[in-house]
Amino acid sequence: MGLSFVLETHQGVDLIAHSGGQHGFISHFFIHPASRTAYIVAFNTQSPTTRAFDAALRDEVVRRIWSACR
Repeated sequence: MGLSFVLETHQGVDLIAHSGGQHGFISHFFIHPASRTAYIVAFNTQSPTTRAFDAALRDEVVRRIWSACR
């Protein structure tokens, strides 16, 4: 499948997102249209621990930064 974006809501915050992974590499980016900011992350490993850290980090960015922008 080609490049695509998804609309997601985390903790009540609307985001535009894209993710990908290949051969142990994962990446995500989230755009917060209301504040015109983005969060980009890339990992060179794809373990359950990395996936859990990735989700926890996203949740902290949403909670500490973007929740205040509503």
